[in-house]
Amino acid sequence: MEKGHKVIVVVAYDKYGLELEKICTKVIYTKIHRGAFSLISDFKLIVTLKNLYNNYDPLIVHHFNAKPVILGSIAAKLSLANVKVINTITGLGHAFIKSIILKFVVIIAYKISLKMSSEIVFQNDDDYKFFKRKKLVPINLGLFIPGAGVNLKKFLPKKKYNKNINVYFIGRLIWQKGFKEFLEISISIKKNYNNVFFHVVGEIDSKHPDSIDLNELKKYEKNNVIQYHGYKNNMNKVYQNADIVLFLSYREGFPRVVLEASASGIPSIGFKVPGVKEAIIDNETGFLVNFKDLDAIYKKLELLIKDKALRKKLGDRARKIAEEKFSLVKITDQYLDLYKNLGL
Repeated sequence: MEKGHKVIVVVAYDKYGLELEKICTKVIYTKIHRGAFSLISDFKLIVTLKNLYNNYDPLIVHHFNAKPVILGSIAAKLSLANVKVINTITGLGHAFIKSIILKFVVIIAYKISLKMSSEIVFQNDDDYKFFKRKKLVPINLGLFIPGAGVNLKKFLPKKKYNKNINVYFIGRLIWQKGFKEFLEISISIKKNYNNVFFHVVGEIDSKHPDSIDLNELKKYEKNNVIQYHGYKNNMNKVYQNADIVLFLSYREGFPRVVLEASASGIPSIGFKVPGVKEAIIDNETGFLVNFKDLDAIYKKLELLIKDKALRKKLGDRARKIAEEKFSLVKITDQYLDLYKNLGL
């Protein structure tokens, strides 16, 4: 926008749109059916996007997340606009974790839609290799950009360390984010440490098929397993109270939570799964353990609980890595270079 370009964002109706209105030329709200494919809703979205591309005749359209990538690419192909299409694969998510049938359908949909891309951006190497192995990506396409970056001026290193140890779960409240494992670790740790507290920050995602029920969440809070804080829009302040981030997601694109924790000088523990293993450097910015190995999680968490100097060492290194590789400025520059290469 500073160089005279117009930036128009198409999003679903939600509270985040108001923030986008402050920084974009225009925000257009539309209905996006979440979850599995819906013939009627998805057809309507293709028509809506096709009409928007015809009306605005953009030079570039950039899709994020599965449905916008698949349906948006088809809409661009059907439109009259001479548009370059960038598709960012932000992770493979629910379809690849829970459902074999849905996974098959999504693979076919990607195979059709990604042929219409001018460039395809991947956030981790596992997803890139999977798409290449399945021949979902044209041979000349495929670019790696690690996530959306982190604002290093907003997320600053932790200033003080408390006597109590605060362990955080941060993210959407769905089971595949590792919430069950987080609860089990909390119960185990609390049997031996009365100065360790487990916090949950995030909103209930009631439309997601893997959503956590609020009543069940409250039950664990009532039993002092966790402290639930709901959704927070001042996450930089939340990290100032955190000592450890326990990020046990089953699969990611490139987790923003780990980037923000790293920028805040907080070590993270996660599973050695796609996306997470790129964001956490084992024994350097935190710890990686084998998938669902709760004994290993317990041991690594106990190590950090007992050793304040180790927490600080890993946290300092995490901040350094964030500065070197994942700053918002550096990631934005990579996307701007991509736009320029496509004629912007």
